[in-house]
This record gives sequence, C-alpha cells and structure tokens, in this order.
Amino acid sequence: MASSLPQIFVLKPITNNKYLRYINQSMGEVKDILQFCGNDIMSIYSRFEKETAAPDNPDLVHIKCSYNNNYLSRAKQEDSLIVAGASQKQQQPNLWTCTLFKPELVHQEPENYKGIVGQFRFSHVQLEKNIGPSAGVFREVLSADDQNTVFTVINWEKLVTLPRHLAFKGNNGKFLSAQTMDPEHTYLEFSISNNSNYPTVQNEIFNIGDGSVRIKSTSTGNLWRRNSSPNNDTDNCICADTLTDDNTTDDTLFWPVLIEKTNIHGNLVVALLNLGENKFCRRLTTDNGVKDYLNAASERVTPEAHLEVIKKPDPLQT
Repeated sequence: MASSLPQIFVLKPITNNKYLRYINQSMGEVKDILQFCGNDIMSIYSRFEKETAAPDNPDLVHIKCSYNNNYLSRAKQEDSLIVAGASQKQQQPNLWTCTLFKPELVHQEPENYKGIVGQFRFSHVQLEKNIGPSAGVFREVLSADDQNTVFTVINWEKLVTLPRHLAFKGNNGKFLSAQTMDPEHTYLEFSISNNSNYPTVQNEIFNIGDGSVRIKSTSTGNLWRRNSSPNNDTDNCICADTLTDDNTTDDTLFWPVLIEKTNIHGNLVVALLNLGENKFCRRLTTDNGVKDYLNAASERVTPEAHLEVIKKPDPLQT
C-alpha cells in the first residue's frame, strides 16, 4: 500500500540486521549497487524517497536513492539486479527500464517513537517479482528474484540527528550539569544558568547506528547511565560515571525523540528515552532532597522532559 509508505524511509530485511545502502563502487560492469550492508540508519547512503506514480496507479511508487538522486531500476535487461541507476522515471510497465514498484503492507506497527512504520514487501512491476537480497554471485545485493523478503520500514523523518558536541537546557531555563554529589556517583542536575560554555555542561554524542546514542559527559569523561538502585532516592536518576568501554547495558542507551525542529531560539528540542526501562528522562524534584535531577522514570513526554539542544564546537578545533 503506497499511502502507508513514508516519504523518506530506511529499509532493513527482517532476516538481516543490515540496512539497504548505496555502495559507491562497481561490481564488474554493474554500477550504483545497492547492498544490505549498512550499519548506520542516519547515513544518506541508506536513505530512500518515495515518489507516487501517475494518479491512475495509486498503489505504485518510484523509489529514489537520496545519495545520488537516481531511481531504482533493473541494472540490465538480461538480469534481475536492482540498482540506483535511472536518472529519470519510467512509467511504462512493459519496458525493462521501468522504475515502478508495488509496496505491500504485511504488518502495520502502532505509532511509536522509533519511526518503525511496519513490515512491507516490494515487487518490481515489470518483472512481477519481489525484491530482496540476491542469493547469486552478487550476494546481499538488491535483486528481484521472486523472493519472499519482508522489510522493516523506518520513517527517516522521525529520527533525530544530534550534534556531536552539545549542551542540554531544561524547561527551568538552566543547563544540565554533571555534579559530583557523593564519592561514588556523579548526577546530572539542571543547575547552571546562562553559561553553555561551563565545563560541566559539555557532552559528546556517540551514535550507535540504529538511531540510539550513548552520551559522554566531557567533564567526567564517563558515559551517562540510568542508576538502578531500588529503594533509593536516586533510583532512575541519570549518572555520568560509567566507563566509555562499558557497552554491556541498555541503561547507557538513549533514544532522542523529536519535540521541535526549531524553537524560538532556533534550536532543536528533544526528549530522551532511556532504553534500560524504556522510560523518558525528565527534570525531577522530590520531597527527599532530590532537586532538578535528570531522572528516567516517566511513561510519557511531559514539559519537564523537553531538552533544548545547544550545539557546541568540537573542543579539538577551538
């Protein structure tokens, strides 16, 4: 169903944890290769765009590769490889140069923060065969071999790219700062006013590749993590005290959710979903002395979860 397909999307077969991406090299005489080898969902190489076909064919689409602006089509008349090689659309379904595809919705996902629309099959209209990873000589290259490949489709416009270096500002007007409150933990507190250059508010983003990130506090040199200490006032508070090579827990993973692309100050606004318990981070004050700490225990995005992103320069280039 063409209407269910996002305008800009990423494709990943459910049998392969790699994204379909453009390969800037040739395989023999075949150019503009598309291969299931992508590790970065945010890469322009893995991004595709939908263009609807003529009004009399509402179920059909043309698919354009965002990297080279070419349409997906057969590589040659004598084989079934699909490449990003057509500079113009071809509406005629009887021609081997046809650029029409028919998306089939297999399963639709409910609305979610990760941008997963659902699972689809895609058939090449002229060949009347489904597309998927080739099992031939060009292994894992996109081909129309009458396969039963099902793709997870992700709405790229739901994804958020954070600056590599940044500071976060809360809805109380204060910057999030790494504060050492006891010998063992460094908590994150919205406590610094009017100074995004203060050392303790600087952070560095590490993209995981699937849309999630890890965040390092520049002042401590350690990763953010959710503190899982039941029966403790600081349970679910975010600490900046985990070694950067400790990638064993989802408590150090965060999913940025778009709130506003550009606010009145011209800045991006996001919420952060901690993947340890799939709860949102928010500014929290309790009766037990916890004041304006970042805490990951919210089921929904409240105003206290809004984080204004202040892009900072790379410290190595300043």
